[in-house]
Amino acid sequence: MRYPIDVSGRGLAVAALLVGFGAGLWRDLLGVWGYLGLAGVLVAVTVVHLTRTRLWRNLPLSRLPKTLLLYVLVLVVMIPFTLRPGEDALVAFAQLAGLVVGLFLAAGLTWPVLLSALTRAFSLLIGFSLLFELIVAVFVRQPVHPLVPREGEPVWTYGDLFRYGHVQGLVGSSAALGFIALLLVITVGIQWAQSLRPTASAVIWVVLGATTIVLTRDLPVLTATGVCALMLGVMVLARRLGPVARVVLLVAMGAVKLGVVLALAWSAQSAGAWADVQQHAGIVGVLLLAALITGLFYRLWWFAVDRPLDSRGVPGEHVPMTLYPALVSTALVTVSVWNDVMIVTGGWMLLVALAVHSKLDNHRVGLDLGVPRRSFVASPSAVAVR
Repeated sequence: MRYPIDVSGRGLAVAALLVGFGAGLWRDLLGVWGYLGLAGVLVAVTVVHLTRTRLWRNLPLSRLPKTLLLYVLVLVVMIPFTLRPGEDALVAFAQLAGLVVGLFLAAGLTWPVLLSALTRAFSLLIGFSLLFELIVAVFVRQPVHPLVPREGEPVWTYGDLFRYGHVQGLVGSSAALGFIALLLVITVGIQWAQSLRPTASAVIWVVLGATTIVLTRDLPVLTATGVCALMLGVMVLARRLGPVARVVLLVAMGAVKLGVVLALAWSAQSAGAWADVQQHAGIVGVLLLAALITGLFYRLWWFAVDRPLDSRGVPGEHVPMTLYPALVSTALVTVSVWNDVMIVTGGWMLLVALAVHSKLDNHRVGLDLGVPRRSFVASPSAVAVR
């Protein structure tokens, strides 16, 4: 059977990431209901693509993270028992929509293709955001409001590019823009380290991403940048150590991340993703989400520090490609203390994709990691992957 929509997996992934991480842009352009309509179309196209390409077969329930399924189930079950069932129903629908798109990203894209889609989407958002801020600062010289008025009369951008203000870009939020810039720096850096992007292009986009982080001056993003840098250093160090030392570092990093999250959560008090989860899913939802993230961190740690196995099960050389999932998830968890990016729109889609992808690939060999087959050879000092 032929379907009226024929779109490549990578193109659909880029579109999904643009809709998810650029949610503020579409709300300012189309209004809330216009954005919901756009998101609905995206989900419908994703379902058609999953059906047309038979990707559902790659998603057996037995291989999916149980904590993820239970968390979404609790959100739905809790709707009748909340003080605002209408709002909670909308939240549950958004989570289900993000779940569908995240499943597509996990089942339909290899790690290198997902990295390519992330980089393309983030570079488009950052590049056009800086251009937008430049035009407003030079020609408009006054705050710009959304095309469709919304409750609270938010400002799309203040045009503070040359006044050292908090630039908001096309997404209409300095926090969201700074976070996208951080993810751009991570993904482009990994592409450059694995020779998947020319040096000149990588330098340009890393500089633009870093500049955007500075221009937004968002504390959560600055904190996440430091935590990700620490995480990168520890993972690179762990690659040079033996299995026992890696376990010690895993426990130490887990304790450090937990301590940082708890300390920041105490200072932020009722703000952040965790407070929102408690409001909509109760303490059970908080525990399930924490369990989901714990399992994700465990799998991505070993994915990053152990040597990948070729199709014969022989350990090969380390590659930068296996580092970015852990870095991206670290950024998501760190900023979740202050805002809800981890559980809404693009952040939630990405969290689902990382959780499901890492679960599906657990114990698999011969994964596509973006390196030529001839270079994927065993090292004499290789150790077996867990």
